[in-house]
Amino acid sequence: MSDHFSHEDWVDFVRGVLTPDQRRDIERHLDDGCQDCAVQRDTWQTVTELAQVDHLFEPPAAALRGALVHYSIKRPVGRMARAFEVVRVVFDSALVPMPAGVRSATAARRKVLYAVGDLLVDVQIESRHGTRTTVVGQVTAPKGLEDHAEGVPVVVLRQMKVVAEGTTNRLGEFQLEVEGSRDDLSVALKLKEHGRVLTLGSLRGAQQ
Repeated sequence: MSDHFSHEDWVDFVRGVLTPDQRRDIERHLDDGCQDCAVQRDTWQTVTELAQVDHLFEPPAAALRGALVHYSIKRPVGRMARAFEVVRVVFDSALVPMPAGVRSATAARRKVLYAVGDLLVDVQIESRHGTRTTVVGQVTAPKGLEDHAEGVPVVVLRQMKVVAEGTTNRLGEFQLEVEGSRDDLSVALKLKEHGRVLTLGSLRGAQQ
C-alpha cells in the first residue's frame, strides 16, 4: 500500500474530478516509476469501471418487486393455506353490459366480489369527477373465522407504488381514498393466516 496518496485521492483521480494541479502531481509521481502507486491507480480504475457497468446486471425493478412480494408472503403449505388456494371472481360489474344509451361511457363505480375459501371480499371503486377515487370494501367470514376478517392489511397502488393503506375494522370493513382517477390503480389485501394476497389488478372501468 502506498502512503503517497489517500484512497480518496485515487478515487477522484480515476474519476477525473481532481483539480489540474492535483492531477499533474499524481501523474508526475507515476511517471517517476512508483510501483505501489501504479498498483493503487490500476486497482481503483478497475473498481470504477466495474461500478459504471454494475447497473447493467440489475434485474428489472418490476421483477425485483414481484420476487420480494412473493417471498415475503410465501409460507409452508398447511391445512389453512390449502383451504384458501382458489380465488374466484363471483361478480364483476365491469363485465355486466351497460343499459342502452350509455354503452359508450365508462361506469363511475365498479363492484367486484371475490370468494376465497369461506371468505368473501367485496370491493367497490368509485371515481369522483376524475380527481379522486374512493375504494370501499368488506371482508366477511363465516362463524369461527371472524378473526380472519379483522385487521387485514389493505393497500392501494398506482404503478406499483403505494398511494394509500389501511386495515379492516372489527367488521372487516375498509375505506381508502386517493388523488386522481382509478386508471393504473390496483388494490391488494393480505388475508390472514394463509398469507394469500388478493389483488384487483385493474380498477379501470371496462368499456361496454
